[in-house]
Amino acid sequence: MDDELVNYALAQILDDIRIGEWVTGEVDKRLKRKGPQDHEFWAMYTTIMNELLDAVRKKNEPSR
Repeated sequence: MDDELVNYALAQILDDIRIGEWVTGEVDKRLKRKGPQDHEFWAMYTTIMNELLDAVRKKNEPSR
């Protein structure tokens, strides 16, 4: 797959506000609290976003 195309597609996905809202909701659920957006929140946000990106990459891997 063309790296430039993948980067463009990921940028489009990450700019979608619905992704940020979903990740925020998932963070709140995993931390069992709503707010504040402190270090623990952003560490979990990064973890969940990376999980999402890994899942997207895995789904788009060519079948062998």
